[in-house]
Amino acid sequence: MAEMFKVSREDLVSAVELLNKVPATSSMLCSEIIKLSSKGDKLYMQLTSDAAALVHVTGEGQFPVPSFYLYRDVVVPFLMVGK
Repeated sequence: MAEMFKVSREDLVSAVELLNKVPATSSMLCSEIIKLSSKGDKLYMQLTSDAAALVHVTGEGQFPVPSFYLYRDVVVPFLMVGK
């Protein structure tokens, strides 16, 4: 059975908006990649560039993997549709 991690839409949108304030820099690949990791009931999202951001949202259930990476230009517009 697939595992599920459920978060509030408002919390996720707020976290992504804050994360998206970190400027993307073409010479820094890490500014284009969002690291997602989980611990307990929290999902952490991290982005690094000239500035850095680490945000978290609290959810229910178990996150299916310990950590993974997403391309910023794909995931941010997808998540912001919830706004």
